[in-house]
Amino acid sequence: MPASGTQVVSATASTPDARDAEPAAKEVIVPDPKREGMQPQILELLTERREAVVEDPANAGAWMHYGIACDAHKLFDCAEACYRQSLALEPNEFTATYFLAFVLDATGHGGDECVELFRAAAKIEPKYPPLYYRLGKALERRDNLPEALDAYLEALNVSYEFAPAHRAVGQVRLALGEKEEALKHLTYAVKLAPRDRASMSALESARTRFGMKRRVYSTKIEEETELAFDIPDPVREIVRETAVDSPSLLRRAKAKIHAGEHAEAIPDLKIVERAIPDDSYVHLYLGTCYHRTGDLGLAAAHLKNSVRLKEDSAGAQLEYATILIEIGRLEEGLHHYDLAVSHTIQPRDIHIWIGATLFRQGHLRYAVEAYESAFKIASLDSKSFSRWGTALFRQGDYEGAADKYKKATYVNPGDVDAFYNRGICLEKAGKLDEAITQYEKVISLEPDHPRAGIRLDSLAFSKP
Repeated sequence: MPASGTQVVSATASTPDARDAEPAAKEVIVPDPKREGMQPQILELLTERREAVVEDPANAGAWMHYGIACDAHKLFDCAEACYRQSLALEPNEFTATYFLAFVLDATGHGGDECVELFRAAAKIEPKYPPLYYRLGKALERRDNLPEALDAYLEALNVSYEFAPAHRAVGQVRLALGEKEEALKHLTYAVKLAPRDRASMSALESARTRFGMKRRVYSTKIEEETELAFDIPDPVREIVRETAVDSPSLLRRAKAKIHAGEHAEAIPDLKIVERAIPDDSYVHLYLGTCYHRTGDLGLAAAHLKNSVRLKEDSAGAQLEYATILIEIGRLEEGLHHYDLAVSHTIQPRDIHIWIGATLFRQGHLRYAVEAYESAFKIASLDSKSFSRWGTALFRQGDYEGAADKYKKATYVNPGDVDAFYNRGICLEKAGKLDEAITQYEKVISLEPDHPRAGIRLDSLAFSKP
């Protein structure tokens, strides 16, 4: 009897010998994982793919896609059953073979079967480096270092630029005491993937083991390193991209936001919002995306929810303050600006951000105050000094504006606009000789500047 929740269907394996005879139908069980506590979007995906199998149980592709959906959500027993049935129908299919090997290795099921399946997959697709890497790891877990090393070297034979294989070769060579070869491969792994923390750590461990001086990476490099939990593997990426659990959808949405694809991130975030409606960060990401795509009303609504759910989030307070200022609710915006400052360890950046927002919206007095607050903490970038100067200029403080443009040129000596604008300020302040000096500097940096020459001629003509 099948287990509760499963379903028996008939499937027919397609074999060369079956062409002239009516094949016998074989009963198979369609697995149905426990669904208690599952998020609605996962239930929907699993139901859709399971129904495709029930409707056409002789379709190897339907079985594999159901297996992928289960695999993507860590339902490995179900995934294993689906991949096995897919292979029973199409024995030489690479993806199902590779995925079954992966699942067996990841779960520790099947003894050495996963090794044989990886090798079978390699016969089907011999030019795929990640496969040899995973075969090597499976062999390492079985304490078979010589064959693991052969697998890693085969990965490099297919693609010498495959960084994870260099790291793996280096680590095996290190375990075997082969200093020079270990260091060579680990060094090359870091060269190929300089942001990969695992490769950097492996190289440092090797250098320490052999009594060599540790390398000190700059703070900037350390900040940019990444801790990779898996290797580049386009075939397995199919599984990752199939996942619709909230963490996976958030990961994909954040990647899209980072790439500037704000509109594309919204559908994933809306699914997550339905599953976890009281998550402050989901509302923050949605508010940010709607803000960047121009829907200020929805942006304000989501950001309001974000700060309601997590008042001490400086990022949410900053985004909300920005939106409120842009839609004309200045006093509220300034209040949330103050809250953002009170909940951050980097208030200077918040002052600069809000200063730019206030400047764009024409709130010059408040913009000046924001830049003053930022400058009390640390110097500003050239653009911020220039905006500060423009705000002062528009309020009639020409000498104050000239001073800020001067600071902009200190930060960026090639800032032609800052030199020109300082000249205008000095003219307005009646300091004509100093203005001429600024325009001459503009001409030296940009001989064809369209206005500096005219200003120089005008001043030369007006001087007694």
